[in-house]
Amino acid sequence: MNNDSVKKLHLNDKGFIAFDVTPGKKYKWMMHESQEWFDKAKKIQGPDWHWNNAKPVEYVFDSFGFRNDKELEEISQSEWWLLDAGCPTLGPGVNRHDTCSAVLSDIGNFGIYDTSLFGNRPEYTAHNLLELSKRWHRPPSRIMLAIAENPTGTFKITDHNTIHNIDYAGSLIYPNEPDYAFFRDYESTAIPTSQHTILYRTIVKLCEKLGIELTFMNLGANSIEETTEISSAHQFKHDVDIFSMEVVGGTVGAYHKDDTFEQRQQICKERILMPMLTCQPPKGWTIEDVGRDLIHPSSKTHQKFAEEIANHFNLSYY
Repeated sequence: MNNDSVKKLHLNDKGFIAFDVTPGKKYKWMMHESQEWFDKAKKIQGPDWHWNNAKPVEYVFDSFGFRNDKELEEISQSEWWLLDAGCPTLGPGVNRHDTCSAVLSDIGNFGIYDTSLFGNRPEYTAHNLLELSKRWHRPPSRIMLAIAENPTGTFKITDHNTIHNIDYAGSLIYPNEPDYAFFRDYESTAIPTSQHTILYRTIVKLCEKLGIELTFMNLGANSIEETTEISSAHQFKHDVDIFSMEVVGGTVGAYHKDDTFEQRQQICKERILMPMLTCQPPKGWTIEDVGRDLIHPSSKTHQKFAEEIANHFNLSYY
């Protein structure tokens, strides 16, 4: 297994915004994970930690750069769903067969193609949906898309086609980087809210045109009523089917309209950066809730996640 870590997105030669990886190659680490970090986590979590003796996690990607064990060409020959929900379904810290996608596919007895990436940007989703539509044999019967709980941030495509997310986490890690010089003022304008609105609306109308059922996944709370008021979910609650479930890793940016820039940075620090640095689950979650990376869902959480989705659609094991 390759000891490299999966850390970057890029605009690849197939036209997708996807992981900067070699298709079919087995990677050992993702995001903040590394052998050094893992050794530190084992010391902190102690000898009883599941991952001391568990089977290693493998990250393998298809020809388009997404974490799937089958190609779109094969999956789209018969009934299938498209899933795009960021890290909560991507599965950092667990094996592919333990992810929500794999479990839900088993429950419903249909294929699932997962285009989940780091973060949750509608720009990536809209772009990749266009590219997928050029290649699938038949369209998915349903698209499940995580709707951003906070319409914030932006991104940059570098001269080398690498995708550089510009967000609150990055503003903490790289405060003096030129790409972040405008970020505070940019966030104060609420421009990203307009960008999210038009892109989600485009996806809604595209699905209507193509005859594809669409579900927005609200992963920051267990209901729309509990969701922070800036979430894009509120704009579409009367137009689109919405599935709500609070999932670890899905609430990293549960900001409120009146939160200051510094308050939003602090929320991000508590829910992303501190777990990485301290090798402890985010506040409010337990070691059983998180996978090896200690931030995103464990296999147990993925199982529950998939079962809740199945219940939403009255699916049952075939």
